[in-house]
Amino acid sequence: MGTDLFTSARGPGLIGTILAVIVLGGFLTLYLLVFGEDFQGGGKTIEYTIQEDEKTLARLEKNVAEARNEAERIEGYTETVDQLIRLEARSKATKKDLLDLESQLITFEAKAQKARESLDNYKQSYRESARAALLGKKYATLTTAQGRTYNDVSVKDIDAARVQIRHASGITGIGLEDLPEDIKEFLQIDEAETLARLEAEEKERKIRGLNTAINERAYRISRLEAELTASKDAISTAERKIANNTNAIPILESQLTSKRSELSQHESKAATGGISNAPQIRAQIKALEAKILDAERNIKLLNLTIAKEQQEAANYEEQIEAERKKLESEAESRGQTAEELE
Repeated sequence: MGTDLFTSARGPGLIGTILAVIVLGGFLTLYLLVFGEDFQGGGKTIEYTIQEDEKTLARLEKNVAEARNEAERIEGYTETVDQLIRLEARSKATKKDLLDLESQLITFEAKAQKARESLDNYKQSYRESARAALLGKKYATLTTAQGRTYNDVSVKDIDAARVQIRHASGITGIGLEDLPEDIKEFLQIDEAETLARLEAEEKERKIRGLNTAINERAYRISRLEAELTASKDAISTAERKIANNTNAIPILESQLTSKRSELSQHESKAATGGISNAPQIRAQIKALEAKILDAERNIKLLNLTIAKEQQEAANYEEQIEAERKKLESEAESRGQTAEELE
């Protein structure tokens, strides 16, 4: 049902009026049934008529009860709708207040952020001007917070982390936190800025250290590669010598066989009293035999040299591979540190 129906059905007076109309209508109908001639049923007995009237009265009472229940239900709905309307109105008002507060909060936060930025800018400007004012300043003596004293001091340089001074004994860097209290108060040191500067310097130091390590490792790799190349060259040279000696042996053996045959012929001439060159031929045979032995010995020595150089080459290759992995790791660390520094 709509809100108009709920509104029109409010109040116990209206409900009572509805019930009274229904009851009066019921009694009027009962009266007509009992006493009206047109409703006597044309020949029906009075007992039958009374029974019919009782049924009609029961129906009317049921209708009255249903009407009363409906009226009460309508009144309950009306109260619920009123409550919902009031809650909805309160909700709208609350939402409006919330929007107003959120708008005020945003405005306040913007103003507060701007004020903080202005204050930070002012502080930074002051620190920069204070550092500039301290630069070149001279002190007869300067004692640090840790108790170390310097004489004939002049401020040579200053940044967010330290002051560099020239003094009677040389040049020294002093951390800002180690300065005397009056100088620290004048500089208005920002601990966060100092910490950031120190962290940046530490990362730069790490990068320099990694660069040095990378350069040294690259140099070691180049030396190992040179040694590897030398070993491979030695192997190639030994293999060429083996091939030369191997090829020379058959030639020497053929010459030796020829000389032995020639010696046999000269020995036969000497036996018959002819002229013989047997001594010279024997010397040539010994020389050929020595050459063959030298060639065979050289082949053995060269094979040993090849085996040794191959082992050394394998060791160089393993070392080069290990050094390259370390170099990659150091380069990766340097890249990560550089990214952090940025």
